[in-house]
Amino acid sequence: MGEVVRGDDPVNVVDRSNSPPVTVVGWSESPSFNVVDRSGSPPTAIPLVDLSWVDPKVVEFSSTYNTEVSMTKFLAKYLVLKAGEDSEDSRDPDYFSILPYGSTERVCMGRAGVGPPFFYMYTCFFSDLHVSLPYNKFTMGVLRALNVAPTQVHPNTWASLQAFRLLCDAMRIRPTPSSFLCYYGSHLGRLASWLSLAGRLGHDLFNPFAVSYKRFKERFVKVVIRPEATTFFFDRAGQSQFPFYWTSRPTNFKLWPRPTESEEEVEILSFFDALPRKLPCRSLIGAYTETTRWAAIRGMGSSFVVSVGIFIFVF
Repeated sequence: MGEVVRGDDPVNVVDRSNSPPVTVVGWSESPSFNVVDRSGSPPTAIPLVDLSWVDPKVVEFSSTYNTEVSMTKFLAKYLVLKAGEDSEDSRDPDYFSILPYGSTERVCMGRAGVGPPFFYMYTCFFSDLHVSLPYNKFTMGVLRALNVAPTQVHPNTWASLQAFRLLCDAMRIRPTPSSFLCYYGSHLGRLASWLSLAGRLGHDLFNPFAVSYKRFKERFVKVVIRPEATTFFFDRAGQSQFPFYWTSRPTNFKLWPRPTESEEEVEILSFFDALPRKLPCRSLIGAYTETTRWAAIRGMGSSFVVSVGIFIFVF
């Protein structure tokens, strides 16, 4: 079961006892096997690794971003690196290498134990959801609490996380992982696949970003962390702030406990409890790219009457 931040323990947690132990998957010198290639080309042979704990649908997809040309075009179009919440220096491109995938790599594969640490990202996280590097503490805290790698989270759940964070930013309140997760339960299958969060008792905070999120599975890149950027992703003890690679045991929970001890979190919950359900996730994230509009939202204040006005304004 995954680590829970802030010392909280989720209630009604289900431990999938039939799951294999968590492992970091690396390359093997064993004979190769064939996987389905949806591009229409012949099946691609990839080195044999133990992926028995992963849903076969995940292994089917290789990335269309598999050349330097395709990667350069993408980086020229979208904002990937952005100053983090703690340091302006995180904008430095020398901190990260954004690399195309090798033709034999799959998004659920991990580090072989050599070379610098890395994690994978779907390009829609950058282009559609405006995720940027390095992650903020809230985002890393949610990944750590769920015990999942970034690409293990379905884009619609990433979108809800982004919308929650942006609304907190507009209200000038600092989001926490437990204040976000207490509105959700997790949906897990027997095998590791893309994790989705379901609204608590069916009362979703946000509408899905996309009813059917298409073509994200074959569009991913590798983010290599250079030594100068380790402070953004590792704690003082040298532990990563979130799982870099897919895990076989994401945190399975029906109800996440509502935080009650922190005044800051109580304020967050009071704000979101008063809002209507199924808010326009796509519109909220889209407002992030419109400087004047987002500035107007930020200046509205934090009362419930004004917060309702936010959504009238966004709609």
